[in-house]
Amino acid sequence: MGVTVRQKNKGRGQPWRVFINHNGKRKSKMIGDKKAAETVASAIRQKLAKGEFNLDSKKIPTFGQCADKWLNGYIKGMRLESTFEQYQEILNNHVLYVLKNKPLD
Repeated sequence: MGVTVRQKNKGRGQPWRVFINHNGKRKSKMIGDKKAAETVASAIRQKLAKGEFNLDSKKIPTFGQCADKWLNGYIKGMRLESTFEQYQEILNNHVLYVLKNKPLD
């Protein structure tokens, strides 16, 4: 576990970054000046100590969520109701029962 502050490319005018290494995962964030980067790093260290910080903030959508969004957000407004119902039946009967909970990564 570690949080460090440094410049990725050394030199005047280069932005400062906060580098986080926690539970085998790494992430960096460009902050700007050194003082702001130190402030952010201190806040992250406190959250890490409390167990409130998580690098897995991106939730990967499932196939079922994307299919539902596609069906209701795009197809429903662009096709006839009967076509929409056919697409919905095809998805439910042949695709979603296998792929509904699979992440799209």
